[in-house]
Amino acid sequence: MRSPFFIIPHSAFDSIGEQKFTFNMRIISAFLAVALWLNTAAEIRINEVAASNVRSFPNAEEFEDYPDWIELSNTSSKPESLNGYYLSDDPTNLKKWPFPRNSTINPFEHLVIVADGYDKPKGKEFSRSYVGGKKFTTQFHHTNFKLSSSGEEIFLSRDKRKRSEVFSINSNWTYFDKAFNWALINWQTPNYDDSSWKTGSGIFGHGDPETPIIETQISFGPDSEAKPITTYFRQKFTLPSDLAGGRVTPISFSSNFNDAVAIHLNGKEILRENLPDGPITKNTPAVNTVTPFTNTQRLEFLISADQLIPGENVWAIEVHQADATSDDLFFDFHYLIEITDQNNQNTISIGSNFGETQWSYLDEGIVPASNWTSPGFNDLSWQTGRTPFGYFSENERVNPPQTETSFGEDPERKIQGTYFRKNFTVEEIENVRSLILTYLADDGVVFYLNGSEIHKDNFNPTLDTGLNPSQEITIAPDHLRKGMNTIAAFVTLATPTSPALRFGASLEIESGSILTLVDHITFDQQVDDISYGRSIINPAAWIFMAQPTPGKANSSPIVSKLRETSTSPTFTPEGGLYELPLTLIITSIGEEIRFTTDGSNPTPTSALYTGPIELTGTTVVRARTFGLGKVPSEIITHTYFVGESFEDGLPIISVTAPDKTLFDPQFGIYGNRNFSGGNIHKGVDAPGNLEFFPTDGGKGFSINGAFRLGGENNFLAHPQKALNFAIRGRYGDDALNYDLFPESGVGTFTSLTLREGGDDWGKAHLTDAIWNAIVDGRMEVETNRYRPAAMFINGNYWGLYNIRDRWDENWFFQEYGTDNGDYDHVRFDRSALSLENGKSDDWRELFGFLTKPHLSNQEAWKVVESEIDVDSLVDFTICETFGGNTSWQGNREAWQDNRSNGKWRWLLPDMDRTFGNTSIQSNVTSFIVGETTVSRMRKFPNFRNRLAQRAAAHLTSTLSANRLKRLIEKLGAAAAPEIPRQLSRWSNPTESNYTASLERMKNFVDLQEGRFLDEIGSNTVETPLANLTLSTSGEGSFKFAGVKLKAQTFKAFEDTPAEIEAIPAPGFRFERWAGLDGGAKTILKFTGDTTITAHFSPDSSTKISGTLLSDLTLKPENSPYIITEDLLIPTGTTLSVEPGVTLQFQSGINLRVFGTLRVEGSNEAKVVFKGYDGVTWGGLSFEKTTTPSILNHLILRNASRGKRPLIYPSAISGLDAEVEMNFIDIGESRGPLFFQGGN
Repeated sequence: MRSPFFIIPHSAFDSIGEQKFTFNMRIISAFLAVALWLNTAAEIRINEVAASNVRSFPNAEEFEDYPDWIELSNTSSKPESLNGYYLSDDPTNLKKWPFPRNSTINPFEHLVIVADGYDKPKGKEFSRSYVGGKKFTTQFHHTNFKLSSSGEEIFLSRDKRKRSEVFSINSNWTYFDKAFNWALINWQTPNYDDSSWKTGSGIFGHGDPETPIIETQISFGPDSEAKPITTYFRQKFTLPSDLAGGRVTPISFSSNFNDAVAIHLNGKEILRENLPDGPITKNTPAVNTVTPFTNTQRLEFLISADQLIPGENVWAIEVHQADATSDDLFFDFHYLIEITDQNNQNTISIGSNFGETQWSYLDEGIVPASNWTSPGFNDLSWQTGRTPFGYFSENERVNPPQTETSFGEDPERKIQGTYFRKNFTVEEIENVRSLILTYLADDGVVFYLNGSEIHKDNFNPTLDTGLNPSQEITIAPDHLRKGMNTIAAFVTLATPTSPALRFGASLEIESGSILTLVDHITFDQQVDDISYGRSIINPAAWIFMAQPTPGKANSSPIVSKLRETSTSPTFTPEGGLYELPLTLIITSIGEEIRFTTDGSNPTPTSALYTGPIELTGTTVVRARTFGLGKVPSEIITHTYFVGESFEDGLPIISVTAPDKTLFDPQFGIYGNRNFSGGNIHKGVDAPGNLEFFPTDGGKGFSINGAFRLGGENNFLAHPQKALNFAIRGRYGDDALNYDLFPESGVGTFTSLTLREGGDDWGKAHLTDAIWNAIVDGRMEVETNRYRPAAMFINGNYWGLYNIRDRWDENWFFQEYGTDNGDYDHVRFDRSALSLENGKSDDWRELFGFLTKPHLSNQEAWKVVESEIDVDSLVDFTICETFGGNTSWQGNREAWQDNRSNGKWRWLLPDMDRTFGNTSIQSNVTSFIVGETTVSRMRKFPNFRNRLAQRAAAHLTSTLSANRLKRLIEKLGAAAAPEIPRQLSRWSNPTESNYTASLERMKNFVDLQEGRFLDEIGSNTVETPLANLTLSTSGEGSFKFAGVKLKAQTFKAFEDTPAEIEAIPAPGFRFERWAGLDGGAKTILKFTGDTTITAHFSPDSSTKISGTLLSDLTLKPENSPYIITEDLLIPTGTTLSVEPGVTLQFQSGINLRVFGTLRVEGSNEAKVVFKGYDGVTWGGLSFEKTTTPSILNHLILRNASRGKRPLIYPSAISGLDAEVEMNFIDIGESRGPLFFQGGN
């Protein structure tokens, strides 16, 4: 242990930190005395720390799913107040995080404090930001700092300061709530020792349900059916001796209680209510039961001052319940004693919540003069009253206000704000170190001191806060004056219909300081889910524990070998599909194996593996080893499908995570497991495992990651919910390397969505998923890939799901090579712009430019073309309008590559409300006129022309009725065999409903075919349609408005210019047009039915493909060489490429080298590998070659990745190959180089 003595710089106590939502920050402004030492015999001490909490302590109910935490323990037999205690991870700022006022730790309690940086107290209500998010009340204190898993220090300190009350809002009492088996003797007298009693502030009580109006919760013991009948309260006050002989007015007091009360002053009973006559004991019940909880009794009395004595006096009050099963207890008490000296010169007031808390207030709905917060303001016309102020709806009337304010004449249009002022005097300010402001405010409040704003909370309010407990903040005394001061507050409602307004405030002055270091620990690099705590045998020793024990004694197995990890268990056989019961054997290298079969994480107390396990039905088995003194192994998960029938051919996905993190009402992300709704949690991780099983017997995968609830709002309506799965190194794996979407050429993923069908749930489950098949390779928009599957959760069948990839950083890297997240990704939800990645500055600047009025000129169009991928925006518009998407306003996204001045491109999210799913009405006009970017681009003739003619081209190809119907039938048939089981699990869709949904989609296609182009034309070019015939002489095809078309006749717009290009087939070249002037790429503008012919003739290019049978040299006189199928160079064969040769690869085609490739380009005559007509081809891969290859002066374009993308993921890839490369130029490709092994 380090030396217990520290030198703390003066600045550690003088600094003022600006902190949001700070309620307990102690700010010191004058250094009086600091005594600092380590209290080695402390009753309150740090007991356990978790600085790398990955899955052991879920806290999804609050702010973060798996936060770090610190645990304190109270080793004494009495409760301890934490007032004045601090936690910190900074030795120069020991007061970094103060415990909220009135925090206590019970005898032998282990108190968990969450170290997540949110700086929120226990017991405060918050709302969740997502649709359907319910309010929650914090169950833990949350510090304003986080812990570092790489190691740091934690300090527990206590500051003993003098605090004097200026004016109060609550009454402070000592109380005794454990009157079970013993009686209190003389507890009513001033000399009784109540130092072992608890302390707290009114209002006191407990209730079912608990109400936030209670400031101090009273304990009723371990048995709710055997509560103590009586709870005792004491409060001392002093009658100044120098006023003896003065005139004392009768004592006024008021008390709220439930069920009964007896009030004593200086040992003499002065009043009882709802109690029988005669002696009272701890077991004397109230005469009558007071129900419900909100029906508290209220007493207001004046009594004689004869019972007062000079010096110390004491109120002693006992509150009785009607019986030991009472659901509620409630107590508060306020009094006023006014004393006038013998000369009738001065009157002082003693008491709580009376004269000290009298304020002036304005509740008439008018705005006072601007200086209303200043001391000199004249508030004589304002009303006066005592705190608490406010009004309540009947259903919230728990404790009525002392002063009821006005809300105006209409309860549905209440006065939005009420103004409060109070003057107070401070005679000595030199030694004032801080001001402690405690307040009640519903809904929002802003405070001023002598005209300067000092605090703001929920202002301007967007949240109806309800009746939260009082909040405490610490303020620097910068604006405090000697003599008269003014504090002012403006309290506002969230809405004119808010049910309640409440306000009250108290102020204390702190001076002096004695800082005690109560406890201090240092820890080094932490291991995931291994906590660091005191030994239960020797509390002076600190140990690492295999299983963290938050809130409990440290009884977990010790990890003494922090750098040694237990060997993972081995399963025989592995998970998969089995027709008959099987015997599972789990082995380890001499280490203890613990396992579970319910999806939960194996712990040191889980079932001990002692021998083979017989599996007779579908079962998830999770196991890990616990080597003596070692870090536990990773959790290994295998799902065994025993006796299941999977004849439909769909793959199976198995989701495994502890039920607690999925379905627990407090912590679970999913909510109710069988019905819609429940207490769901968005944005929260449920760490677990995802397995994939192809039913064809091929190899699947098993990977660790975290599940989150998916979707924007369907989780509220559907019992079957979408899940997002993220693979993060935090949970054991960094990425999934698997050919999950065959033929996609992408084999690496870091996140997936398991979608239930969205708004097409209970129907075809297809309206969103189909769009990837529609646009892939044909339109310039981004979509999510799709693969249907049958899903299980923890061994239980969960229904038909769509596996989708996600637009995360890895997706943009795999598709476009954008490394390290170097791209901007924005999202539009109606008029709101949100940021998914990068920055929004470029988009905001572009949108501002589009909004300018000069936008129809050609110079402006050039600017737009340089910033926007016009075809991407056009295709996005065509998809949204042809599909008739009724939710387009909330589902628009765009992105740009930040390298080389990338242009904005559009993504196609959430298309489940298309194909007539929710409406068959056209949305063409509403989209083109209403979509913020399209409506502004519509000013440009070039954009209107491109949109109209490109829509015409897509309608005859990409969106042709025949093609779309074939896709609907094909994809619908693939999932159809799973529908009976889906129906059995979720009661829909029926097979007839499923078939009808597919028919509805096809009918919608027919409907659009007849009306779509007319509506596009009326919103763009406003010219008629005519037949355009494209024909060829020789072999070739066309691009019309950038869309690939074969020779055909289709409808296009007259008198509307469109770019047209003749595309020769491999081995042909373009000769000329018939019926059109210009080169291969030109502009077509026609009137009436028109025929255009492109003439092609054979060229000198050479076609090669397949496997070379012998050595081959490619010469420039035969160039270009067209590669029409994969070209393989087998072992023992050499392909030589002479200078000046060009190889043009058709889409997706690869050059695979097993033998030798010699590219002999020169500086004057380079060799070129590129896509035919600019298409994206595969890649150049060197696959375990036995002889060296050489690449000299090679220009490579349009490449993606090799035939086996998991092994050959870049434009040029190699495995165990020797390749010499000189002067290589790689561009416009999805990845440059990747080599593993070799030289």
